[in-house]
Amino acid sequence: KGIKLQPFSAQGRTVEIYYVPIPDEEGTVTRGLAVKDKEMYKIYINSGISRILQKHTLGHELAHVFCGHLDTENPDRAAQEKEADQKAWDYLDAYTHGKL
Repeated sequence: KGIKLQPFSAQGRTVEIYYVPIPDEEGTVTRGLAVKDKEMYKIYINSGISRILQKHTLGHELAHVFCGHLDTENPDRAAQEKEADQKAWDYLDAYTHGKL
């Protein structure tokens, strides 16, 4: 069970955000993930982590969506993760203030 936020559209993308429990895998906590499902982008944030980590994770996953990482056929994961970390707070601020 989790919480689904109201979907929103920005820059030609429709995004749904979910706060859900994400089970640990082999001692590793998954903070969140973004996936593309047809023309919809879905972001899942682990509801079991702290609020500040949830916020940073949301910004990070939004960066994956709006930097086009989910639309790339042969991604450079390391470069994408670095870019998403660098832009996480910018995308969180833009989302929070309706500027996406």
